[in-house]
Amino acid sequence: MRTMLLRVLDNDDKASAHRGSLDGYALPDTDPSAQGSLSDPELLHEVAGTPFAYWVGSRVHGALSKMGALGRRLEELDLQLPTATGREAGELRREHEDLTTLQSELADLRAELLRVAALPYKPDLDDGVLISAAPLARLFRLTKWRKDLEACWKKLEKGDYDWAHLAMAVWPERVHEACRRDRSIAIAHGVEGEYGR
Repeated sequence: MRTMLLRVLDNDDKASAHRGSLDGYALPDTDPSAQGSLSDPELLHEVAGTPFAYWVGSRVHGALSKMGALGRRLEELDLQLPTATGREAGELRREHEDLTTLQSELADLRAELLRVAALPYKPDLDDGVLISAAPLARLFRLTKWRKDLEACWKKLEKGDYDWAHLAMAVWPERVHEACRRDRSIAIAHGVEGEYGR
């Protein structure tokens, strides 16, 4: 199923050449150090260098446009299934199940990416991979990696990492208050002049 989802999402020839296979830009579920996962430095540079909402749109737009084609194919299968028999019926049922699952995964992926984009999500390479990927924890299938990201996100929410650029993007009021109290946080955000002592 992951391969099918990646095929649908794989609309970028440059990305295909970079990966050499269908191993990235979608739901990372392998070793976090694997090429194509959100810990891949080239991918992080790509995400960090653009507003995330634009990046989401450019990566998911092709997939969403194919959802209409998926729906049409599912309708065709619905018409063919009642008259199909034997082996053909089994193949049509499997295809229907696969496409239904794919359609659901695409809708879930879109919803999750839009949720993250609305934070606003502005990753910064200086924050490191763990903090930069923390808002995307739900997209990771590797349990250990997802748990680490979820724990990091809770610490970000609590204010433990107010020095991070992502914290400033998501909770600017709280981080500016932390800058008033802690000069090192102000320095980290380049606003030490605003909070002179």
